Amino acid sequence: ILYDMIDIAHFLIYIMTIEVLNLFRTFFFFFFQAEDGIRDAQESRGLGDVYKRQVSTQSTGLLMIPIPSKQVHSLKGHEGPVLCCRFNSNGTYALTGGQDRSIKLWNPHKGTLIKTYTGHSQGVHDIAVTADNAQILSCGGDKIAFVWEVESGRAIRKFRGHNAQVNAIVTNKENTVCVTGSYDKSVRIWDCRAANDTIPIQVLDDFKDSVTAVHLSEDMREIMASSVDGFIRRYDIRKGQLTADCVGMPVVSLKVSRDNNCILAGCLDGTLRLFEKSTGELLSSYKGHANTAHKIECTLTNTDAHVVAGSEDGRICIWDLVEEKLVHTLKGHTSTVCSLSYHPTERCMVSSSVDGTCRVWK
Repeated sequence: ILYDMIDIAHFLIYIMTIEVLNLFRTFFFFFFQAEDGIRDAQESRGLGDVYKRQVSTQSTGLLMIPIPSKQVHSLKGHEGPVLCCRFNSNGTYALTGGQDRSIKLWNPHKGTLIKTYTGHSQGVHDIAVTADNAQILSCGGDKIAFVWEVESGRAIRKFRGHNAQVNAIVTNKENTVCVTGSYDKSVRIWDCRAANDTIPIQVLDDFKDSVTAVHLSEDMREIMASSVDGFIRRYDIRKGQLTADCVGMPVVSLKVSRDNNCILAGCLDGTLRLFEKSTGELLSSYKGHANTAHKIECTLTNTDAHVVAGSEDGRICIWDLVEEKLVHTLKGHTSTVCSLSYHPTERCMVSSSVDGTCRVWK
């Protein structure tokens, strides 16, 4: 009997050991499977941090609204369409450019106008602000790019050389170089310190149609530009290398994610497309807004978690970047929303429209 009891005990211990091993095997299988899933998302999409943030938010069980949900101010002062709007580098102020040929400096948090800059002879199509907030760069229908002193309101430099309206302008952190894109199918690189402001450092003329947007990387090694010819072109300045990604539709807006891994393109077929920058692979697409006739900007929130775009029906549409789902719509404008700028750190956004207003959303 004693031996039988010992055998039964051994058998029970054996069964328990097998069960424990099975539990560990199941645990490790799902653990590594989950780890591989996160790793794949990071490598193939460049969006690993966004996935992790969303999982962290969901696990808390709290309802969070990480996007603007209401209008707090309507900035009125331009006569006619407001073609562009931009926050300054720290989000304290906002700038707008209008068809009325003026640039206006606002305190968007109080809804007050601070200063007006005049000098363009045609509409202002784009604005950039230097990192130290001391200077403003602008471009427009008069084929000229201006550099302004913020405090004095004086135009200290004018870059001439484009043969048609200038649609886009960017500058580097040190404000030593600026890049412009034009309806004349070219991108021009300018030396902001040179005495001669009519001869660019370089002209990039590989485009077959109007250049709609430009981007300059922080290290100044790469220039990116979108065009109505349906291509996004990337220039490696140091290597002298051009990479052209065919989108297949006219591209009217371009935004690079904060991690520099993804490119968001707004197209004239009413679709936003998210591409992996290194491979040109299409990652996601977003639909729900109207954009078939005008140059309408798209952007990303300051966490890269949401995609935002204006619409020809006056709406501002916001999508979840990962799920590609339209999650919110802002209404207030009465005509085409042509420009957007998201605050660098806060839940705040400005939008400008053909209706003659710039609106602040929080």
